[in-house]
Amino acid sequence: MEAIFIKIKLNEFIKERDITLYKLAKDAGIDYSTLHNVANNNPKSLMLHNLDKICTALDCKIEDILESEKVEL
Repeated sequence: MEAIFIKIKLNEFIKERDITLYKLAKDAGIDYSTLHNVANNNPKSLMLHNLDKICTALDCKIEDILESEKVEL
């Protein structure tokens, strides 16, 4: 049986662009602790409007910060 695992690549992406989580939180209008959890692949939930805010602030596409991977269960 296979499942899809979604990996959040936000930390890698912002490091490439030399942006801090703090600056991104400010630019995106998202609470720092929420963004920190998302960036560390530990979100309690990931709201689509927050993904939109992140991508807008970074001027990127969703696939730039999310990656899907098939895994065997």
